[in-house]
Amino acid sequence: MQKKRKDQETVENRSQKRISYIREIKIGSGIRRSTDLSIDGMYLEASAKFPVGAFVELQFKLQESDKIPLQLQAQVIYVHEGTGVGVRFLNLSTQDREKIQKFIDQH
Repeated sequence: MQKKRKDQETVENRSQKRISYIREIKIGSGIRRSTDLSIDGMYLEASAKFPVGAFVELQFKLQESDKIPLQLQAQVIYVHEGTGVGVRFLNLSTQDREKIQKFIDQH
């Protein structure tokens, strides 16, 4: 029987649709590139260390044409050392949740 790696379990346990989402995301005082997005969170490329459990502030526009960026709190839920981090959005407002869901549904 083949043993599952922790990151495989994370991928297999996802309950929400994910879409490819390549954008620059402001995280704290830096900029990282995202690779995917779901209603629950996103994956960010990051060679710097972010500890699991760390809280981060994110700022990004779903589309370049958006006038006002989303400003969200998130928590690092897993780390791929030297590659990136998965973050879960926290305390999404109803309005932000609806915006993200509509964007995902259109892609």
